[in-house]
Amino acid sequence: MAARRPTARQPDRRRRPAEWVIDFSPRRGDPAADLAPAWWTFTGDARTLYREELADYGPEVWWRARGWALLPSLTGIDYYRNTFPRMAEHGRRTVTAVLQDIERFG
Repeated sequence: MAARRPTARQPDRRRRPAEWVIDFSPRRGDPAADLAPAWWTFTGDARTLYREELADYGPEVWWRARGWALLPSLTGIDYYRNTFPRMAEHGRRTVTAVLQDIERFG
């Protein structure tokens, strides 16, 4: 049997499914990396629900999460502009979503 990574944990079935995330980020244990899908993946009501489900994280964590979402998005816009335009567009949508989030939540 392969050894488990120290940050890999079995999900606690008493917790919400959105919290069953394995954090393989360089900043081990920083939940902000796990919140970045709020902008990468979800739109509209789904994003609002995701944020409401994870509302127990403070504003400082959500600010760091915005950074986690922005970094690959901003660098990917130019990098993928000619080779993978859909990925570049995804980066633009993510940046727009983060900016809208800042306007809405501060």
